Amino acid sequence: MGKIVRGKTICDNFEHEFKINKYENMFSDRDILYPKRARLLLSILIDRAKKGLPPIGTAEVAKELEIPGHSIPERSFPRIQVGQCCACIATTLYQWEQVQNEKLPRLTNIVISKPDFKPGNFIFDGLEEKLGCLPTWKDYKDKLLAPIHAYEKWDEVLNTIELVNKNR
Repeated sequence: MGKIVRGKTICDNFEHEFKINKYENMFSDRDILYPKRARLLLSILIDRAKKGLPPIGTAEVAKELEIPGHSIPERSFPRIQVGQCCACIATTLYQWEQVQNEKLPRLTNIVISKPDFKPGNFIFDGLEEKLGCLPTWKDYKDKLLAPIHAYEKWDEVLNTIELVNKNR
C-alpha cells in the first residue's frame, strides 16, 4: 500500500514516524480530543486553501470543531484548543514532508487568532525573520497565503494522510 519511498511504503514510513512522535501529531493513541479535532480541521483548511478563501479566525474554527466555550470571546480555552489542533496538523505535515522529500506551504498559517483578523505574533515573527523587516498584512497575504492557495497537491496530501489513518 502506498508509494515506495526509500525501500518502504509511505504508510510504513508514516507509521514509523508516528510511533516516534505519537503525542504530537493527528494520530495520537491517547484519549484526548485535539488529535481527532485536528483531523477534522485538516480537511477544513485544505478545502479553504483549494478554494483560495481568506484566513479563518480561531473563534470560527472553535465553532466548526464544536469546542466548548467557543461563543464566549474572552475565553482562552477554545483558542488554546485550536492552537493544539494546529500543532498536530503542523507536525503531521512536517512528517509528510520528510517522507515525500517535498516542502509544503504552512497550511496552519490560514488560522489567525486576532479579533481584528490579523495574524498572530508567532506568524509575523517568522515572517519578519524571513523578510528582514517588519511585515505588513500584504506581506502576510503575498508570502504566506499565496503559496498555500497556489499549491496544487492538497488532495494528494490529504488522501495520503487519510490512508495512513485508515491503516492504523
